Amino acid sequence: MEKLSAILIIIVALLSCTKNNHNRLIGSWLVDEAATEQNIMTSPQWSEMSTEEKAMFPEVISEMSINMMITFTSKTIVTDMVGRISEVPYRISTASDSLFILQATTENGDVQLTIRLFENGGMQFSSEANDDMTYYIWKKKS
Repeated sequence: MEKLSAILIIIVALLSCTKNNHNRLIGSWLVDEAATEQNIMTSPQWSEMSTEEKAMFPEVISEMSINMMITFTSKTIVTDMVGRISEVPYRISTASDSLFILQATTENGDVQLTIRLFENGGMQFSSEANDDMTYYIWKKKS
């Protein structure tokens, strides 16, 4: 009986940790201009960009940081891109201190999202559907 109690306590503690980590994800996120610029400039894609694309890059990132926000609730992801709002439900497949694998239900079917939380409070995500956001770094809206 003591072993069963100990196992139940461990399970409850692990579930509690996952919930607390999930709380780190909940909230609104904006593009972190400086971190994104640094991340993209050190990526393999940077060397593939034309001189014109590189010259336009700071302005594009600046516009995105002003005009795009992602909000995670406990059950949905809401994107706001220049007032165009989209909301999709998700569920957590895997969670750890700094990594979440989510299954989001979009109009095109289920999509797997990988979310990485950084110790400095930043966040990065990628999608199996496309790599549009892979190099962007996000910060929590204050």
